[in-house]
Amino acid sequence: MRGGPLAALAALFLAVPGSSQELTVPELQRKIREQDKTLSSAQFEYVQEMRSSQSPEVVRSKGRAYYRKPQMLRIEQESPERQIIVTRGKDVFIHTPRFNQVLKDSWKNWSRKNSFLPGLFGSSGTLERLEKDYTWKMENSEDLNGEETVVVRLKSAVKGAGDGLTLWLGAGDFVPRKALVESEGWSLATSLLSLKLNTALDPGLFIFALPRGAAVIKVP
Repeated sequence: MRGGPLAALAALFLAVPGSSQELTVPELQRKIREQDKTLSSAQFEYVQEMRSSQSPEVVRSKGRAYYRKPQMLRIEQESPERQIIVTRGKDVFIHTPRFNQVLKDSWKNWSRKNSFLPGLFGSSGTLERLEKDYTWKMENSEDLNGEETVVVRLKSAVKGAGDGLTLWLGAGDFVPRKALVESEGWSLATSLLSLKLNTALDPGLFIFALPRGAAVIKVP
């Protein structure tokens, strides 16, 4: 699983009654499918930390994101570099105000190269790919920011790949609170704050207006 600090989200929000400790992996996967049917939109603030074995530096970023089914996404990164990403599922526009530059990419290409919240939002078929390409393991519950969470760990089924994905889910509502992507030499942790589900979002959030004088560069 390759990635960068911003990226494609995949719809695995949960709404599961009962005790989380009694869940098996097949039950969890079934509940994910059930919850996906009820999810229409989400908005949240996020904090990310990227680490590399090549450097002691921790790259931190934060911002807010808006998601609306089926593939509408807006990410407003505040730091370390202000950046706005907008897509309606076909083209992805990445605007960097400091340079007044816009990168235009395809959803397929952009989502393949990046890892924002893998396994949390995105296109259809995401769960099926995770079931096929990863082995799932339920872990013990953990306290995260004063809240009990259930942890599920996914490891690449490809021998020697070394890729892993860990999700922290709220023990009461089974909604993701954190995702950790680990691969060879780097890791990316994303925490969700002020999460709101199924709220009315302004359609204009997902319409990209080209800034005056901006240079547009198409990603090959």
